[in-house]
Amino acid sequence: MNKVETAKIAAILSATFPDRAFTREQIEVWHIMLEDMPYPLAEEALKAVLSKNRFFLTIAEIREEAAAIARPIPLAAEAWEEVKKAIEKIGSWGTPVFSDPLIKKTVDSFGWLDMCRSENIDVVRGQFIKLYESVARREKEFILFPASVNRLIAANRSALQDKQLRLNGNGG
Repeated sequence: MNKVETAKIAAILSATFPDRAFTREQIEVWHIMLEDMPYPLAEEALKAVLSKNRFFLTIAEIREEAAAIARPIPLAAEAWEEVKKAIEKIGSWGTPVFSDPLIKKTVDSFGWLDMCRSENIDVVRGQFIKLYESVARREKEFILFPASVNRLIAANRSALQDKQLRLNGNGG
């Protein structure tokens, strides 16, 4: 989103909440925090949040709504139902394909064969849901951060992995 589009968002908010006029500095802050978001997505998120809120909005509320629009994340119960059906239909002899990468990531972390071969599906269900909620929470946090923050996190993660590789290589 460019600065003109950010100013449009500010104008909509100011028109909706006449007692809350934006200063240039505030528009600049909003621009910094929303510049990685395509304007049509920001506009739709703004409409959605305005339709639900009675009070002035925050950047976080707009980012949360935009994330929900751009990347809907299945609920843990929905994810489990999909996995349960795959266990029943495909079993340990096949390779499941899931509708969402978070479900696959959770299954991969858990272990497909372990899930299929477990004799207590209720325990698997509980463990899967707990793990899936953790994976989904991390994904949601990643989506909510501005792109610049995610780049910094990725760079720090990469530097940490490089350091761990050097330490492991030197130590063994």
